[in-house]
Amino acid sequence: MFRLSKSILNLIILMKIKNTLIGILLANSMLTPIYADTNWFEDEEDKPLTEREEKDDPTKEKEEKGAPIKFSGSLSMSPSITYQDETSNIKNSATGNLKIEKEVTVTPKEHNAALVLGLKLTPKEVKFVEATATIHKFLTIGYGSSLFEYEKSNPNLFVSPSANVLQLKFQHTFNCLQFGYGLEKALELKLGEFKKQDTPEDKKISNLNKLDDPKSTTKPFTVHGDFPAFGMHVGVVNDTVNISLSGLGRFSNYSMNTKKDDSNTQNQDDRDYQLSWGTNLGAQYTIMPKKLVTIVEGFYTSGLGDYISGSEGIQSDEERKEMCSSYYYKDENDTFKLEPINIMGGGATVEFTATPSWIFTLSGSYLQTLDSTIDEKYKPHTAFKNMWHGGLKATYKLTQSLSVSAQYGLAQENRQSEDHSMGLETKISGDIKFSF
Repeated sequence: MFRLSKSILNLIILMKIKNTLIGILLANSMLTPIYADTNWFEDEEDKPLTEREEKDDPTKEKEEKGAPIKFSGSLSMSPSITYQDETSNIKNSATGNLKIEKEVTVTPKEHNAALVLGLKLTPKEVKFVEATATIHKFLTIGYGSSLFEYEKSNPNLFVSPSANVLQLKFQHTFNCLQFGYGLEKALELKLGEFKKQDTPEDKKISNLNKLDDPKSTTKPFTVHGDFPAFGMHVGVVNDTVNISLSGLGRFSNYSMNTKKDDSNTQNQDDRDYQLSWGTNLGAQYTIMPKKLVTIVEGFYTSGLGDYISGSEGIQSDEERKEMCSSYYYKDENDTFKLEPINIMGGGATVEFTATPSWIFTLSGSYLQTLDSTIDEKYKPHTAFKNMWHGGLKATYKLTQSLSVSAQYGLAQENRQSEDHSMGLETKISGDIKFSF
């Protein structure tokens, strides 16, 4: 009896200890109550919020499975030495490019938009070069390359159209045929006066063909730029060739400023208009896949010289700033006249991949203004006439991301008078580039 009662007592004590431990665990949420595993409710909607199972949210799933943001770009340092007219000039430039891409769903039918943001970095500035949204590979909206450009252009050629503008562009693809058109904000028409005057023989550069100061209150013309430019292109793209023919028209409206009485105040006469236009043909041909590729490009423009990299480079030169699209002059009646500058040119690039590490590139280009009777009569001796360039570049890839290159090039610019033309320019340059 004594042993039995002692066993019952020990059992009661153990049960009390067990109940005490379970209570402590439940109080501290360390043990799930038994009824949580029991289906006490017939419908999921009738369960308390804390008890309901999380249903699949298709929107949330798409966000979680969406395309990641892609980053790409490059950093480069390019030392160079230039020799021209018995003088040498040493430069060392550093540039960087950053591109950010992201795909998002933008329509109820799940059409995707490719968002692209591009930046160019230099020691002096950071600027946008691209900020576009392309919906369903058809409609592009934003800030990007002009419709006048060829996508395979070599930026080192003087004849490559190069301009970034706000645009609304449509693209259609039918097998290997591509067709595009759209509107874009035209580059502002920059004007300057040409004066036909002789300059001293010892003065190579003249101020007679400079651009107008935009802050000047006495300039003869005011350009309003109220109209967008219209561009279009048609091309053929397959594994062997990439051909594109593009055209652009810029409709500029301007007014002539005249003095009222003898005061210094200006009055704007009725507006007048000028149509600038151009066409550009580019072609890439793969002679040997992954070995030998050539690119050929040619253009003609009337008043669109500021879209061409060679002539635009002269316009942006701080020491010259010569107009390259249109200019004005005074005729025999002492009246201002506006005249577009006609330019044509062509160039080519041949790229040979000798080994996976060694790449050789041969390039050359030529462009010139087309003189007329008006040009000969009113252009000064220092105005631009033509220029050419040729170069050979060797690139060695140390890794997929790191490459070094060396380039030797010749270039020359001729002006309206041979006595004021520039001498032959010889340039040796290098480049260390890291891509990611």
